[in-house]
Amino acid sequence: MKFTTDQGTWMSVDVSPDASTIVFDLLGDLYTVPIAGGKATRIVSGNSIDAQPRYSPDGKSLVFTSDRSGVDATWIADADGRRLRLITPGGHYPDWSPDGQQIITGNRLVDVRGGAGVVLPGFGTAPSFTADGRFVWFQTGTQAGRFDRQRGTVSYRTNLPGGVLRPIVSGDGKKLAYFTRFEGQSALIVRDLNSGRDQWVTMGTQQEAGIALPAPAPAGPGGGRGGAPPAATGVGPLPSSAWLPDGSAIITSFDGKLWKVDIPTGRRTPIPISVDVEQSLGALVKANVEIGDSVRAREIREPTLSPDGKRVAFAALGKVWVMDLASAVSRRLTKTNAATELSPAWTPDGQSITYATWVDGDGGDIYQADANGGAPRNLTRAPAMYTRLNFTPDGSRLVFARAPRRARSLALDDAAVQSRTPAGAGSELGFELRWMPATGGAQQSITMVADVGLLPRGGYPHFTTDTSRVFFHEDAGLVSVRWDGSDRKVVLAGAAPQTVLSPDGRRVLSQAGRRKHVYMFELPQVADSLTIDPSIAAPFVPVRRLTRAGGEFPMWTRDGSKAVWSNGMALYVYDLAQGDKATADSLTGTGGRATPPVDTTRRPGGAPADSVMRWAPAYDAVRHDVSISVVADKPVGVIVLRGARVITMKDREVIENGDIVISGNRITAVGARGAVAIPRGARTIDVRGKTIVPGYVDVHAQLGSPAGVQRTAVPQYLANLAFGVTTVRDPESQATDVFTYADRTATADALGPRIFATGPVAVDSGLTVRTMAEGRTFLAPYATAFRPGTIRGDLTATRADRQRFLMVARELGLTAVAMGTPDYKRSLSAIVDGFADHQSAYEVFPVYDDVARLIAQSGATYTPMLLGRLGSRNGIEHILATEKPHDDARLRRFYYHKDLDRLTRPRGTWIVPDEYPFADVGAGAARIVAAGGKVAIGTNGRVQGLGFHWEMWLLAIGGMANHDILRAATTFGADAIGLGTQLGSIETGKLADLQILDQNPLTDIRHSASVTRVMKNGRLFDANTLDQIAPTVNKLGPLWWAQFETSAGDR
Repeated sequence: MKFTTDQGTWMSVDVSPDASTIVFDLLGDLYTVPIAGGKATRIVSGNSIDAQPRYSPDGKSLVFTSDRSGVDATWIADADGRRLRLITPGGHYPDWSPDGQQIITGNRLVDVRGGAGVVLPGFGTAPSFTADGRFVWFQTGTQAGRFDRQRGTVSYRTNLPGGVLRPIVSGDGKKLAYFTRFEGQSALIVRDLNSGRDQWVTMGTQQEAGIALPAPAPAGPGGGRGGAPPAATGVGPLPSSAWLPDGSAIITSFDGKLWKVDIPTGRRTPIPISVDVEQSLGALVKANVEIGDSVRAREIREPTLSPDGKRVAFAALGKVWVMDLASAVSRRLTKTNAATELSPAWTPDGQSITYATWVDGDGGDIYQADANGGAPRNLTRAPAMYTRLNFTPDGSRLVFARAPRRARSLALDDAAVQSRTPAGAGSELGFELRWMPATGGAQQSITMVADVGLLPRGGYPHFTTDTSRVFFHEDAGLVSVRWDGSDRKVVLAGAAPQTVLSPDGRRVLSQAGRRKHVYMFELPQVADSLTIDPSIAAPFVPVRRLTRAGGEFPMWTRDGSKAVWSNGMALYVYDLAQGDKATADSLTGTGGRATPPVDTTRRPGGAPADSVMRWAPAYDAVRHDVSISVVADKPVGVIVLRGARVITMKDREVIENGDIVISGNRITAVGARGAVAIPRGARTIDVRGKTIVPGYVDVHAQLGSPAGVQRTAVPQYLANLAFGVTTVRDPESQATDVFTYADRTATADALGPRIFATGPVAVDSGLTVRTMAEGRTFLAPYATAFRPGTIRGDLTATRADRQRFLMVARELGLTAVAMGTPDYKRSLSAIVDGFADHQSAYEVFPVYDDVARLIAQSGATYTPMLLGRLGSRNGIEHILATEKPHDDARLRRFYYHKDLDRLTRPRGTWIVPDEYPFADVGAGAARIVAAGGKVAIGTNGRVQGLGFHWEMWLLAIGGMANHDILRAATTFGADAIGLGTQLGSIETGKLADLQILDQNPLTDIRHSASVTRVMKNGRLFDANTLDQIAPTVNKLGPLWWAQFETSAGDR
């Protein structure tokens, strides 16, 4: 990548002691330029992000921060950029002591020769030494403090309502320059340290970093209006500024330029620069996603082996299936389609399978069907929510978990339940263990389950040889009770929710840790008081890890000879006897663990042997692959939409009076009216006076798909579709349920937009990828199992970990998206390294020509998420203060009312309008598009459906042109997901996702919400009711949550 620019974003500067040269950072490289400006010289370069340069007192050296070692660290170089050497790991905002022998970086005082340094108690950030070296001024919270090096004490020297940012002591020690905030603007102030008098020098300087901040503190020490603590941007709360050695001026940066600000007059003189940028970019880690005519299921749920071990029953695509292990042939257990089916359990004789059903609003029952097929029999005839079915060892009783149908129905998502119920989800759901005779009959209560947390975690009843007790998981861990609920005992304190005791009571099987591995260990004698986390590096007891890439629904067979779990469409059966023998043969005295192969990779792209050296258990469970493929939804018929204005999103094309022909689920022709051949028998729909645009694409939807019992109608899916959002990507779902929902919507078993998901985060500060082998061991099976298309990495991870993650993702044909953090350096490195999408607004704003051209030339997509990723000043707060979403008729129809209240009525923060940053962030997004880059829209789950339009409107406030906003909403979003060849524009051959608007969004972007009809996959719906209009008519029917609404008089 090469270009020349005269603008820079967030440039930290310093001035050489002889006042001849300015050093500054730009896009991760260090440059020098004459004090009067001119052509910049690059002195430190490479793919690393180098920042915050400061001259040594003698002008011969520079200190700066860099991630060139793979982690953030503090480095020193000669003043010309030569002889780079690492001084100390970590650190930020470095500065020299006046004698040049020490450096403060972070909160440590470090010798220039290296070492860990000494921690300075009570120290803040952004240090500035006095000339005599005794005192160090710094920023603490939102104010300025002073550290006395002789006494080792800290005193707080300011208490300004607008806060104090980046205090800098003049060379003679008489003046202190700092920045503050006043009525929505940043300002430079100089304080006379003798008199304490402040002089306001200039307004309109660089706005402080503050996207990911909590609400501003009230006035008082360390707080004040506009003075929230500095963001951990990695480049400081503000870019570094510097005094001229004679104290006559401050050199600083704002508005994308370098400036000389005279002291005390405040006269501002631009310092022109011309920077030749040259940067090697990693190949974009991006792949295309195919949408075919069939749907291959991606997940089996709750697998259970038949008593003879020859067959397995499981749930997939919302139904119960049975597979013969020898032939690997799967078939549906029943032929019913009205309800979802879950929790299969074999009768002890292996002849029948018992399972639960669920229909939103109506509830479900427990049924039993012959394992070879046949009509199911209702065993309960008492609608409720039933799950966790299990027979007692003698087969006389069926034990299950139950909750009232209303409680589960109103739990639109578990997060919503828990936010409304401080005591936890279990208490609201009324989750209860019950039993009844194996053939049906009266239900008997065993006990309530305390705080089961996120379904489907916890509450599974199981048994040991002590048949007088029932074992299950609740908030205290693994517990047991008698059949009447008495004598509750803690069996294993603090156990993870998916934890089960073996039938002989000796061993524990548990899914634990963020990688969701399945572990096995012996039940210790003091398990009631000792919390055992088998996923940590050194557990309290010998632990055996059974999985290479995680597992779901771990379970014992009835005789305890095998452990069973699933991962995606694979069933794993672990033979205990064989595993014990293999483990005994391989023990090395390391706490019962098999010795993993040595992995020598220390740097990305390191030792080739790493590609085959992966962690392996002493004994591998037997894998049985399950294959279920069903026909994807594809309507029959031809529809012609005639006479509308068609904003095709093919370049800038607008057809003022157009025809669109849709055959099945694809667009077969589009053009001016009369210029397109109309197939015989087609149904023509008159849309004169309307505007048609492609379906919207939300690339960061945060759907909150309900976990556990699969719903038949999902409110958040319907709300998206009703507002024209026809495709969504869920960027993080800790539960795998979202993949089943995605498959069900693709088959029209559930109504909603096209759903794509990343699954859980793959790398962050706690999920390391220390070697390529570690990355492959986790990612390869996950990618094979769930086929997510996109995988997410968080920028909290070290750069080396992120680079290894990217290389593995590229190998696997995945698109890698980065979730931003309050660290601008890491955001830059994400683009340089090849992340395909940066999700979250940049933490510093506005961004200028340098960043805009970097993103444009990299090919990456920028998704700012103005509604929900601006910390205490989120756009959602502005919207809720200026719009009336609670009264929107469509929202009221497709949201349960109490959840609509929760989302749109109570707010915790009121902010003066000019304090919101979304206009500046949006202006940066507009610059990126103008430079040829791509910006997409992600709502971060802030009010499904209508929230997408709000995001568009906020971009308009930032100055983005309406057509460009529509590109962000359609073509750019489709491209970001890897669907650019199939979705995002109205063109021949593409899938028929579009919407019909009453008004033209090109004249006013707020018209985007005037959706009257929406088409997804060739099916046309009334946007207000989601009744299907064409090619066939199908009423959606009553929405299940309406029956639970209070009357209008009660509202």
